[in-house]
Amino acid sequence: MTVPHDTAPEPTGTTVIIIGLGIGGLTAAISCHLNGHHVIAFDKLENLEPYGDGLILTPNGSQVLKDLDDTGIVARWVETWAYNCRDCKIYDTDGVHVGQHPIPDTDKGLSLLPRGGLVQILYQTAKRLGLDLRLGVRVTEFYEDETQASVVVGGERVQGDCLIFADGANSRGRAAVSSTNVQPYYSGFSIFRGKADGTALLQDPRCHWLLGPENKVDQAAGFAGPEMYVQLATCGGGRASFCMGITQHAQPEGNFWTTPVDKEEMLEKISSWRCTDQIRPVIEAMSKDQFLLCPLLRAGVLDSWVSPTGRITVIGDAAHPFFPTSAQGASQAIEDAATLAITLRLAGKNNIKLGLQAMEAMRSKHRATYIQRNAWRVNDAWFNTPLAERVDKKAAPAIGVIDWIVGHSCTMYASDQFDRVRHSLATGQPYVPTNIPPEQFKEATEWITYRNTERQA
Repeated sequence: MTVPHDTAPEPTGTTVIIIGLGIGGLTAAISCHLNGHHVIAFDKLENLEPYGDGLILTPNGSQVLKDLDDTGIVARWVETWAYNCRDCKIYDTDGVHVGQHPIPDTDKGLSLLPRGGLVQILYQTAKRLGLDLRLGVRVTEFYEDETQASVVVGGERVQGDCLIFADGANSRGRAAVSSTNVQPYYSGFSIFRGKADGTALLQDPRCHWLLGPENKVDQAAGFAGPEMYVQLATCGGGRASFCMGITQHAQPEGNFWTTPVDKEEMLEKISSWRCTDQIRPVIEAMSKDQFLLCPLLRAGVLDSWVSPTGRITVIGDAAHPFFPTSAQGASQAIEDAATLAITLRLAGKNNIKLGLQAMEAMRSKHRATYIQRNAWRVNDAWFNTPLAERVDKKAAPAIGVIDWIVGHSCTMYASDQFDRVRHSLATGQPYVPTNIPPEQFKEATEWITYRNTERQA
C-alpha cells in the first residue's frame, strides 16, 4: 500500500545523512523522509543518470518503490517496463540452440528497465517531496561520536544523527564499520554493459531476429562461449535493448562507470564465433557513449555493517557487492534502505545504534549474504563447466526467480520483527531470521563464520 503524505508519521527528530544517490541511496532518502526523518544527502555526480545497461527489478524491490509515491508516478513507470518474455533461448558459438533459461512469474511484477531511468524517476520523486539533495559535491571527511555523526563538504561541517554510506563497493564506509574484509577485490570477471533505443534495432533489418516490427513480446537470447557469456534482451515492448557480456578479463583501468569503451573490444572477443555476424549489428546499435566495461568485484563478509560507536552504517553494494547473475543487486539495496528507515523510526532518536543494528540483523544475517554468494557460485560453476556440458539447464549462468527471495516484503518484516531483534540485541540471545529458509540460513552462517579466511586485497 502506498504511503499518503498527509498520514506520514510525525517527525522523529532524527537527521539522516546519506552519501551516494544511486538506487539504494535514493530509496533510503525517500523512505527515511516518509518515516519522519530529516534527510540530507550528497553525491559527487552533477548528473545522477548512470551509464550502462538495464537491471532486473523483482517484486521484493518494485513493491517498495511503488509504495514510496502516493501519486502513482513511480508505480506506473515501473509497470511500463514489466517484462513479458517467458524464457531466454541460449545458443552456442555456432548459433546452435542448446537450451533455454526460463523466466517464470513475469506476471507477478518482474521488470527489466533502464538503470538511468530508475535513478531519474526516484530523484524526481525525492525533489518533489522537498528533500535536501546536494549534487556535484564531495564529502572530504566524516566523523561520529556518542552524540552525533557529521561530514565535511566544501569546508562546511554538516551534522546529523547517523551517516549512511550508499556509495558502492569501494565505499569509505566499509573501513568505518569493519576491521576485516574492508577492501573489495577483483573477481577476475568483467562485464560489458550497453543499451540501445528500440528504434535503432527496428531500423536495421539485421537486428530483426531480436527486435522486428512483427514482435509482440520482448525477446531475450544468450550466447555461450568458452570465456564469455553474452545476453541480449529487449524490454518495454521493444522500447529499449540491453547487452550484458560477462567475461574473464584483465582488470579494467580508469573510471569504468563513466568512461565508455570501444564496442570493438567486445566484438573482438567473439570474433571467432560463427554467430558473430548475428550479434554484431545489435552491439553496433548500442549507444556509443554508454557502452562500458566494468570489473565485477567481490568482498568478504564484513564484521559488522554498523560502526562501534553506532552512528555509521553501509547499505547496498557498500555492504554487499552483487554479481549480475543474482538479478538482485538493485532489489537488495532497496530492501536495505527501506528496512533502515523503519528500524530508525522504531528505535527512536535516542537509540540510533539500535536502529542501525536492527537493520543489520534483519538484512545481513543472513539473507543478503546468501543471495550474494549464491550468485558468485552460479557464475563460477558455469565458467568452470566444459563447453560440451553447457546445455539444457547448464546453458546459462543464471539463477532464475526464487520465490522466497522475490515474494518477501521487507517493510512488513521490519515492522513485525523489530521487537524480536531488540530483545536479541539486549539479551545477547541469537536472532534467527525468518526471511531465509533454514537450509540457506545454515549455509549463510557457514560463510559468515569463516569470513576471516576471505581473500584480502
